[in-house]
Amino acid sequence: MKKNLSIILLAAMAMSASAKTYYCDPASTLTKGATSWDNAISPATVRQNLSGLKDTIYFKGGTIKITQLSEMFTVAKSITFIGGFDPKATGKVTKLPDYPSATPTIFSGDVNGNGIPDKGDAQALIRVDYSKDTAHNSLVFRLIGCDLVCTYYDGEVDSPNDVLTSTANCAALRVLCGTAFVRNCRFYNHVTPNGRGSQCVTSVGAYLHMTDCELHDCTSMTRGGLLRMRQYFINNEATRPINPDCVLERCALYNGNNMGGSDMNSAGFYGGGAQISYGPFFAINTTIANSKGYSDGGGLNANSSGATFISCTIANNMAVRAIDQTSETPNTYGSNFHIDKDGLVNIANSIVLGPNDNGSKQYAVLYSSDNLNSISTNCISGGYNITGTYFYYKNGVEENDQSNTWLVTDKATTPKGTTVQHMADYLGTDPQMTDNGGCSKTMAPLAMQDGDNVAHLQELADALCPKWTKVDASVDQRGYKRDANVTCVGAMAMEADPTPVENVYENKVNNDQMYNILGQPVGEGYKGIVIQNGRKYIK
Repeated sequence: MKKNLSIILLAAMAMSASAKTYYCDPASTLTKGATSWDNAISPATVRQNLSGLKDTIYFKGGTIKITQLSEMFTVAKSITFIGGFDPKATGKVTKLPDYPSATPTIFSGDVNGNGIPDKGDAQALIRVDYSKDTAHNSLVFRLIGCDLVCTYYDGEVDSPNDVLTSTANCAALRVLCGTAFVRNCRFYNHVTPNGRGSQCVTSVGAYLHMTDCELHDCTSMTRGGLLRMRQYFINNEATRPINPDCVLERCALYNGNNMGGSDMNSAGFYGGGAQISYGPFFAINTTIANSKGYSDGGGLNANSSGATFISCTIANNMAVRAIDQTSETPNTYGSNFHIDKDGLVNIANSIVLGPNDNGSKQYAVLYSSDNLNSISTNCISGGYNITGTYFYYKNGVEENDQSNTWLVTDKATTPKGTTVQHMADYLGTDPQMTDNGGCSKTMAPLAMQDGDNVAHLQELADALCPKWTKVDASVDQRGYKRDANVTCVGAMAMEADPTPVENVYENKVNNDQMYNILGQPVGEGYKGIVIQNGRKYIK
């Protein structure tokens, strides 16, 4: 899945005359030097001196084994980790690797070396604590070209006593506040059998932008098998929350699992793939697939949060409670994803299909509950979607007549039509994630379905994406150039040109311009739903 992607901004930052750079070799035992590959220091030396290092650390390919909690990498200041360099490299860095690297830098918690997460393995790999940067304006962590694998935590990732303080030292990557950009990284084989997720990636009150990343094959008892975003509370005060933002660009989340239980009082709720609590979630050219939970969204759960999907594929996720029950009561809260507490959903140029959709609420691919707003303000189409059944609560009452579907030709209005869109017709009966080029696995459609034009998709993205970062709608999940006039629906564009493209978006910007739901600029006198700095509200 090699991709020749040049990260110009980061390379320039790392190699400028004023920047500090350090060199680390997983095979090294040196404690001094670090000025080139020829005197690269050991990972232990990096870890022990992180408080005094700054700017950029380059890592050769190889395995950095973390055997206990005291050996995890704890970051408290702005810094960049760039991995995947050739173990035979000499001199200084002149070019970044092509990712995925043939010689990845692997942060591993696999203590016994059996290749699977089990008791005795490390419970954490990298912890970023920017809790003093609650304004997200000073501290930035960048992680590029690294694999984080094999952790196991037989406890609560977010225990009841940890709701405010967020002191848990667990999860492969845990970020508290500040801003984090994660690019060309892979996270897999992370398990917390008794914890509220995610043991893979957990972000608490942070702004997180992940690009060209894979998160897969991870398990938690509840709340996000692969990814969890939630609030941070200043000075442990529940009345002073800091909400997280999450942006996924050209990412793959698959084979997540909330193992849970088999009855209403058991765990296994809230997003087998991801749970987003109290913060906007934005995904573009991203696939969320083949994950499962007991209830409340097999793929994604967004709690009191807005969720936006542009050119995404969200498919073959399952809430297994639907399979266990013999009737439609109680409901399953969405086989693909569940939005509750007035979370607002925007979907454009995307495939949202489940394996058992028959038009009933039992197998609804999108379930919205605990809402006070009407369907027209809860779920908004940007056009050109292929989705299965949508079901929702209104004013706390189940509305059985709102099992609607969107068609591939739908406009930017509420769902219309009653024809159920079957996953088998578009993706096959058992679609899998496969290598189709690029940096992450994709789910290939059976045939191209004509979608939107790139200009309109970019307008939507600019209006709805949080304004501290930026995304590119002109490429598909693989980084291949989409047809500007008519692109394919979903994360993988079958018409795309595989010519490598350069894509650098890590600009911090503020934009007080208001937009309507079509991505068009509007003024102060506009009435209706508006988006401003990535937040949506009604004027």
